[in-house]
Amino acid sequence: MTYCVLLVDDNPTNLDILASYLEPVPHLELHFAETGQAALLAAARKTPDLVLTDWDLPDMSGLDIAKHLHHTLSPCPPIIAITGHSRADIWPEGQAWLTDALEKPISHDQLLASLPAFLRQNAVRSQSPEAAITAATEDEPPGLPLLNAADLNRRLNHNHKLIARVLEQFQLSQQDNLQQLGLAFSDQNWGQAGRLAHSLKGTGANLGLEALSAYASQLEALARIQQPPQAALLANFEATLTASLAAIKTYLAAMHSPAATASLTTTSLNSAERLARLKALSPLLDDDLGEFQDQLEALETDCPNDGEIKVLIGLFNQFDLARLAQELTRVTTQASSCQTPS
Repeated sequence: MTYCVLLVDDNPTNLDILASYLEPVPHLELHFAETGQAALLAAARKTPDLVLTDWDLPDMSGLDIAKHLHHTLSPCPPIIAITGHSRADIWPEGQAWLTDALEKPISHDQLLASLPAFLRQNAVRSQSPEAAITAATEDEPPGLPLLNAADLNRRLNHNHKLIARVLEQFQLSQQDNLQQLGLAFSDQNWGQAGRLAHSLKGTGANLGLEALSAYASQLEALARIQQPPQAALLANFEATLTASLAAIKTYLAAMHSPAATASLTTTSLNSAERLARLKALSPLLDDDLGEFQDQLEALETDCPNDGEIKVLIGLFNQFDLARLAQELTRVTTQASSCQTPS
């Protein structure tokens, strides 16, 4: 049976992150909406089995969506709000309409733990290593890092391709954000200013941009009470956004550097030993999963920096055996082609 999950957020980066969290769960069909109206149309076309929605959208709130779905769908699916606000702030109003509410930033494991039982029983929680690199600069505000890369890696399950993609998306999306936010405050367009600051607060928290998220939180609070920010706060915000983008650029360069790429395939075994042990895994995948796990984990211990083996470990932890078999065949074939004939 396939379950339909509707993801609602006006920020494409947040949708990308949520989708990546749910990819390991089998039998899911993901649908996306960036506005409340689009979410209601999607739910009318195909009744979702679960709705994950942001609380603040351009055209309506997550509460509005939940109320509408309760009135139009019978039975109403579970609805989980994902919010940059405090859970305590929204729960009194939302508890009659929501299954749960999660505060941003959320991790892979937090989301999976919140899923309804009929989905959670199919989900394998991540068992990723905690090692990560933290980016910092001399201009970093005291107490809060510009880019907490260790937290980012942990939250995104050490998926380096996803991390690079969402950081690059964030870089592109911020080209006009500072100007738009400044104009919204100068025009006393409090709603627009609040939405922009709120979005930046949540996305910044998701991406480990802690200093930027903290400044955006201050701006959101001022927009809520319709008070213009002082020039010093805007200047600090602008400087932090600029420094955060520079930190992202440095971090992405480090991720793509030849040394970083080479480290993904570093191994303490010679190539022939590694290939032999990879080949020995294939029959175990069909015959003895317990022994397969033991041998794969032993191989990871002997090759602690081998990126391809880490991918195999990740697929096994997700219990995605079909992709695991494909990846094992690919890795073994590639390793075999690199062997020098005797």
